[in-house]
Amino acid sequence: MSKNEKEQRKPACDEDQLVAFLADIQIINPESIVELAVDSLEPMCRKLCVNLDKLDEYLKTCKLQSQVDLYMSLIAGVKVLRDKLCTDSDFYRRKQVEL
Repeated sequence: MSKNEKEQRKPACDEDQLVAFLADIQIINPESIVELAVDSLEPMCRKLCVNLDKLDEYLKTCKLQSQVDLYMSLIAGVKVLRDKLCTDSDFYRRKQVEL
């Protein structure tokens, strides 16, 4: 079975499950992503990494439907936040020195 055939056989991603992942990190709109950025860096980064890892594992088990574009846009924004603030970036290193 090809990768494309396997992808076609996956069930649709459950919208409620995507909402639950976003709720766990308190994301309800783009503004809430910005609000996360002003939280304490270490706890926020830990929370994002744990939740986004779980989300990535879930997304491997299902097929995204077009009606979940809004949720995926929010998730993409959270991933950018994590990548910019929580990984081995210049910003993260500077914040670590300040702490």
